Amino acid sequence: EAAIFGAIAKSTRQRIRQAERSGAEVVRFDARGGDAPVGPGGIRGHLDRFYDLLLATGERRGFTFGARREFVTWWERAFGAGHLVYLAAFRPGDSAAEAPAGPNGPLAGLILFRHGERLSTVHSADMADARAEFPGLPHLLRWRAIQVALAEGRAEMDLGGVDVPGARHIPQPGEPMFG
Repeated sequence: EAAIFGAIAKSTRQRIRQAERSGAEVVRFDARGGDAPVGPGGIRGHLDRFYDLLLATGERRGFTFGARREFVTWWERAFGAGHLVYLAAFRPGDSAAEAPAGPNGPLAGLILFRHGERLSTVHSADMADARAEFPGLPHLLRWRAIQVALAEGRAEMDLGGVDVPGARHIPQPGEPMFG
């Protein structure tokens, strides 16, 4: 883990550390063993709140999503099957278990899918107006995802659009990512 963290760009490591110092609480919702109980409403309430965050991020960045029902139902089923990991960052002291019912939803969130030997970033979102108080949360969530992949012994971690040197082309036949 230390070697991988050391290989991350210095500016990104600084953002991760800054987010850790902000006091934001990162919670892992995972049917295979997360950090917190999902509360009386189950995971659906948390995923519903993440969808709100995702819509706001899309609006801000100029992209749209399908209907809430389809997204949240798909995520809920994937979660139940152990294929989905949801990482969420909350304000210090906010109860993650209470978040779906109360006003204190996530500041940032990241949905990951397990498939084969890979853990892949699927969706990420953050609350733009919380960035000054809680800088670097998207970086921290991706680092936590890498830590999950390492702990599970995954062969690959897809960071969801984060470029890696030498991987900026369409994979060709014979390359590991072809197909």
